[in-house]
Amino acid sequence: MHFLNSKHFIIGLTIFYLTSFPTQANSNLNQPIIHENKININSIHSITNEGQPSLTEETIVAITDKFMDHLVQEVDNNYQVVNYRSKEELANSFSSFSSLSLAKKIVDLYYKEHDNKLYIIPTETPPWFVHDQPYTKTEISKNHIEIVQTNSSDLYGNYKIKMQFKYIDDKGWTIEDVNYPKE
Repeated sequence: MHFLNSKHFIIGLTIFYLTSFPTQANSNLNQPIIHENKININSIHSITNEGQPSLTEETIVAITDKFMDHLVQEVDNNYQVVNYRSKEELANSFSSFSSLSLAKKIVDLYYKEHDNKLYIIPTETPPWFVHDQPYTKTEISKNHIEIVQTNSSDLYGNYKIKMQFKYIDDKGWTIEDVNYPKE
């Protein structure tokens, strides 16, 4: 095939290309032939993103929601956590969407252990990423993205949240760290 002499048309996920080559009946005439190649969508994704999905707003929202939903555990009337017995066990359960160091830091702030039982400390959740509010996204490296958002709430007033996301091959995007820089 002579791709230099070809014309390519992309229709959906099917690529048609037009090329000319001599026919058997008359080798002096060039007859156009249409070829069709179907490409798997996953192949396109891998080629364009080198196997790593981009950190989209949808992914940011899903991960930050999952983190906050997991932070607020089911408790009984005495604030004892129903599904976990220790801070370590709870922190480890964040592993599919958060770094262990961030999980430990947050769990230490919002939970306490007493008599081999885990209790939530009744308080407000931390200031957090707010859906549908503007934010900046900075690529630190191929596998590291920083999200910065400035928000306001009745409880916390004006605050800035800085979130570090890291791509890990066997997990996907995770929250590596969160901090609240002073403006």
